[in-house]
Amino acid sequence: STTSDGYYRVSDKVRYYDAEADVSVILCAQPGCTHTDETCQAWVGQAISYIEYHGQLLATVQNEEGSAQLVRKDLTTGDITVLESWDGSDTDLYNVSIGRVADNLVQIGVYRTHMTWEEGILRSENFKSIWLYDLTDGSWRELFSEEEPGLASFMALSEKYALVTYITEESLQELDEMDEETLRERYGENANFGEYYRNIMPRELRLYDLETGDFTVIADTEREHYAASTDFCYTYGKKVLYQCGDTLYLFDLDEAKSSALLTMEGIINYSLMDHKAFFVAEEGEESYYEGGPIGFYWADIDDGVPVRLENAGNTKVAEFNALYECDSFFIGYYKSAYYMIDKEDFYADCYENAVLAP
Repeated sequence: STTSDGYYRVSDKVRYYDAEADVSVILCAQPGCTHTDETCQAWVGQAISYIEYHGQLLATVQNEEGSAQLVRKDLTTGDITVLESWDGSDTDLYNVSIGRVADNLVQIGVYRTHMTWEEGILRSENFKSIWLYDLTDGSWRELFSEEEPGLASFMALSEKYALVTYITEESLQELDEMDEETLRERYGENANFGEYYRNIMPRELRLYDLETGDFTVIADTEREHYAASTDFCYTYGKKVLYQCGDTLYLFDLDEAKSSALLTMEGIINYSLMDHKAFFVAEEGEESYYEGGPIGFYWADIDDGVPVRLENAGNTKVAEFNALYECDSFFIGYYKSAYYMIDKEDFYADCYENAVLAP
């Protein structure tokens, strides 16, 4: 939630956890409601993706016969407004998801499956396009069409720019055709797909001008040794964390420029939460991919000073893998389940105070 210390969960209806009251409730005030159909004030439908934005819920919903909708739900009244629809058919099925949302712009990924019968065999083709929906006037802009080769992954969005990781069609085809034997022949006997995806697979970090559609390459794999994060938390407001070689950089979308945050040898992954860069680095002569030890660190993005987490002495994996953030606590993977922990306890290594997430 952007308005209070808590979070929303949506299946077919909206549930909210309030950290201050320590209570989880279905957002319906109707007396006697069974919360089982569209008459419920909390009802959304079969949600594919959702996000809370300025006190309202934006969601994509799957309907019958492969159709989908983008809807906006007023969390106070429960009213739902359909912003856009994609009509499925006997041959076309739609799956639509929300990506980044900023400055009243919503990035939408549209996935279309086209099916045909050929000589009694059902065949399917998958297509993806990326759009921007403007909440202020309801207008649409297509950014990457079904016909455009390659894979564009949005990292951040602003009124003027989109920061995108782009992988060429040739790189995707090479990955699809590569087996372990081919990988080791090309990149060494110790090569593995995890390291290939992060450090070797050709990709570009691009800044797109949303008005013109032109882009500038901020970094790429070959020249700057741009390395992808295997995490999904790398954007914090209008700032994005990325890695080139041994250096972590912050890209500011408002200023459209990068600045070096810190440098450390052996960084193998990174994320951005709680106004801090979190990163993992190798700590022995043996590499992480060969089973070597790793250390867990954070650094405030205002000063870039690394602080090592105790991590309960674990040098193999994160003891508490923080995945989501609210004002006062993290939600993450711990003891094979989703747990909630106060931020003070997390930084103090007091994982025993974590409780199952409501």
